[in-house]
Order: sequence, then structure tokens, then C-alpha cells
Amino acid sequence: MATNDHPDPIERMAELGREYRHLRQEHDREAARGASRRQLGREMQRLTDRFERLLEHWVHDAALRDAWSAYFHHGAEQPQEPRLSLPPLLRGRNEAGAVVEILPASDGGYDLIVDGARAEHHEIPWHLEPELIEPFRIGEHTCHETFSAPDEAVAALRTFVEQPRTSPPWVWSRELYEDGLIDADFALTPRGARRLGEHQGESPGIAGGERHNYCVILVNAARARILTLASTTPLGRPTLATLDEAADTVNPASRARDGERLSDTRPGLRREGPHGPRHGVSDRRDAHRDETERRFVESVADEAAEVWSRFHACTIVLVAAPQALGLLRPAVARHLRGQTPYEVVELPRELTKLAAPALHDALAGAGVLPPPGRLPPIKPLPAPNPWPPR
Repeated sequence: MATNDHPDPIERMAELGREYRHLRQEHDREAARGASRRQLGREMQRLTDRFERLLEHWVHDAALRDAWSAYFHHGAEQPQEPRLSLPPLLRGRNEAGAVVEILPASDGGYDLIVDGARAEHHEIPWHLEPELIEPFRIGEHTCHETFSAPDEAVAALRTFVEQPRTSPPWVWSRELYEDGLIDADFALTPRGARRLGEHQGESPGIAGGERHNYCVILVNAARARILTLASTTPLGRPTLATLDEAADTVNPASRARDGERLSDTRPGLRREGPHGPRHGVSDRRDAHRDETERRFVESVADEAAEVWSRFHACTIVLVAAPQALGLLRPAVARHLRGQTPYEVVELPRELTKLAAPALHDALAGAGVLPPPGRLPPIKPLPAPNPWPPR
């Protein structure tokens, strides 16, 4: 199951496959020597590299690798392996000794599990930041966090985080992932940061230090997305934190046909009267569409305010085409009257359709988010010499 905080390797590879084939369709429609075709080709290669990296590290059976490659390149049936245990956002024990967990739910929300039984369900993500000090207060439970990954795995993870040029310790990937310390791309999770910092009294990270929170809002007339990033690095330095989706909303009115919303299906229709045709009648379609879009954007700002208010301080990033940005700006400002710990930055671009990793790249390139930390590329091993020296 794919989740915002712990992307499952299966769903991550499936998402890359869907995005790759969509780009390939656009690539095939472009002119053979056009700049757009070259740009699409570069993006397809980037997706292929990411897919091959995941395949290399998470799928060890040769037949299963072939099945995943057929899915990615040709749209064959999606494999359902490898299967991993669901990683927790938090796992600990309360004062009564009960095991308390926060787990991602299938609907994109989060479940509070107490001794294996679901006690609560929430749609808004929990933000358990690395610098939180125990004991945690989760609902009615006061908890001390517990971990299950072997000490050797944690030591290897610490070395990788403190020395970014080293290769990730993929030999421990399953143990670290199932304990919720890393995600499918070997990016450190907030729980992983707490695990590494528990004996040091501070949060680790590529650069350690002050926590920087971001709430990204993307809007167009038909769709809106809200994503968050919690990083321990300054704006210009790489981060192992991931851009996590908090909400994805579709504007149903934008998909309705004119005939479903308005009395006439054609604006300015000339109607027949008893003495011949009468003048055209307008039902103010443009004004109606503008009002519908404005209400949608305001509802998105309301939802985003619930997300950013969970951070004690936050940079709010507004991303939309200029016309939609003109609606989003006052809708957000309505929630930020007076001096607040929230800073607002704007990017007048349409990026709603980008997957979270590609979106992170684009926003980092525009200078509004810290760039994602990169894993070293996979390099094929040299083929063995079939004629060894005698």
C-alpha cells in the first residue's frame, strides 16, 4: 500500500511505470526533432533510472524483475511482490504497557492502533517531527517510542546519513523499512531521525539543526494538491526528507458539462419569437465559471490551513498558473491576517500533474524547496571474462 510518509516499493514502482508510459505517449506525438520531444526523452530516462534503482534494490528474484520490467515498459500486468510489513509512523508503549502505533490507512489517512485494534482514524497526517521529546502524547496515550531494527542496521544507517557520499546500506533495507526508519528510496523518515538522535539528544540529518517546514499548495481549475516537507537542512542544501502528499482534491464542477449546470448548452443562443428570431441571450457562463473556480480555491485554502496550522512555523508555497494564483493568494491571506510564523512564497507555474519526486525536483530548481538528496546511480557490474588467464 502506498502511503504519504512511507511509500511502498510496489506502489512507487507502479507510479513510475504509469508516469513513464504517459510521457512516452506524449513523446511519440511530438515532432521527431523538436525541443519538447528531447525534453520528454530526458524525463523518461530519469524515470527509467529511478525505476531500475528500485528494481535493483527491492526485487531479487530474476523472474519477478522481468515481470516488473514488462509492466514498466509495456504495460503488462502489475506484479504484487515484494510484500513488506506496513511501516509505522510511531510505535511505542503507553504507561499501561499497551503497544501504541500510528499506521497509514488504505484511504490515505492514518489509524491509531492500540494492542492491534484500531482506536481512532484521522484524515490529516500526523506530524511527529524528529525533535519531539519523549514521552509523546498521542490522543489519550502517553508513550515512549520503541524500535525493532537491529543495532547493526541502525549503525549502518547512521554512517550513511552522516557521510552522504557513502552508498546506502541496502543489505539492511528490509529491516530499516519495516521499522519505519526509511522509505522506499532510502530517505530518512522522521521516525528514523528520532532513532538516530535518541542517544545524542538532538535530531540528525544531512546538516542537522533547525527544523524547516513547508506546505506546498498546487491549484488549477480542476484539481488541487497539498503537500508537506519537513527538513533539517537550509534551503540551499540537500535533504533526505521527502515531499509528502496531504490532500488531493478534484473540483467536480470543472468536469460537469454546461448542460448540467446551465439552462442552455450554447451561450448567446438566438431564440425564435412570433415575429421572427430574437436577439442572443447570454447566461453569463464566464462569470459562473469564475465564481465556481473561486469557491473551489477558497475551499482548498481552508483545507490547507488545517495542514499548515499543525506546524509551529512554516513556509507556505503557492504554485499555480497566474490566473489561478490570483485567486489562491487572497484565499490564503484570509487565514494569515496580522503577523504570523508563516511565510508565503509564490511560483507562477502549472505543476499540478507532476508526481511528488518530479515536483520536488521542479520546486527545488525554482529555489523554493531544498533539493532532494540523491542516491548514487546504479552501475552495472563488469561482465566476467569468459577466458580467464591460465
